[in-house]
Amino acid sequence: MDWNDVPKTFGLCTVADCPVCSTCLRYLAAPLLPEEPLQWFFVNPALTRQCSAEGCPLYADAAPKRIAYGFMGAWNTIALGQVPMVREAIMKEFDIRRSTFFQMRRGFRSLNPDEQERIAAILVRFGAKEPVAFDDYREEIYWPL
Repeated sequence: MDWNDVPKTFGLCTVADCPVCSTCLRYLAAPLLPEEPLQWFFVNPALTRQCSAEGCPLYADAAPKRIAYGFMGAWNTIALGQVPMVREAIMKEFDIRRSTFFQMRRGFRSLNPDEQERIAAILVRFGAKEPVAFDDYREEIYWPL
C-alpha cells in the first residue's frame, strides 16, 4: 500500500485499541500520512467508540477485492431499442450523469463488487445473459468513501 493510492477524501482512523484495526484500511493507511498535506480527513471519533469484537460502523476491509472495468461486451448484447432505457436505469440507480455513465461503461472508472452486482441486475433485466461478464477484472484495494 502506498500513500499515493489513498483517495483524497478517504477518512483515516488512529484508534489502536479497536478490535478490527489490524485488517482495517482506515487504520492501516493512517501511518502512511506524510507531513504534507497539513490537513486530512479522519473518521468521527464518536463513531469509533461503537467498535466491538462484532465490528465497527466505519470498518473498511483492507483485503483486495475483484474490481471490474467496463461493460462494453455485456452492453453490446442489449437490443438496440432497449439501449436508452438501460442507460437511464443505470444513471438513475447510481444518481449519475451521462459522462460518468460512459466512464463506467468504457472502463475508465472502476466498479466495486456492489456496483458490479447492481449493474449486472439492470443489464439482465433488459436482456443480457447471466452471468454478466465485465470487460476486465483486477485484484485491487477498494477505498470506500
